[in-house]
Amino acid sequence: MAAAGYTAADYAFVLLSYAAPGTGAMPGWHGAQGCPYSPADAEWVRTTAFPQLGFTIRHVAARVGARFLDLGRATEGREACSGALRDEWQRRLTVDPRLLLGDVRDPAVRHLFQESFHPTGAAHTAIAGCLTEFVRSPAVRAACLPGADGRLHPVAS
Repeated sequence: MAAAGYTAADYAFVLLSYAAPGTGAMPGWHGAQGCPYSPADAEWVRTTAFPQLGFTIRHVAARVGARFLDLGRATEGREACSGALRDEWQRRLTVDPRLLLGDVRDPAVRHLFQESFHPTGAAHTAIAGCLTEFVRSPAVRAACLPGADGRLHPVAS
């Protein structure tokens, strides 16, 4: 950035972790509703895999002098398969059946499932609000967590 003429006050270099996409707290009919994994596997991803990934990204941020915002729990209670589809901030398994009939060389067909288990527009909006608060704060590290107002806020970690 310095080589491009920016000073350190002109930008913020922030590394983000990832929001855990699922939860073990799924209804019994989860497989038929776009949730093709077991509750135990989803819980392991939420409580073990994503925290480890966040821990690694946090250390990379520290090593390169970047700030770090942990999103691991940002969608907690709104994960894919956690309840009513309209309230979830993570997409369930998403397949456009029209693409199944397409040519496998077509990029759209190759990315048939690309939106699955990624944040929705509502989640991105909530995360953007948390990131904005974080960038405006002096904190070096924080986690996006739901506040009493239902919005995500950076909490020092």
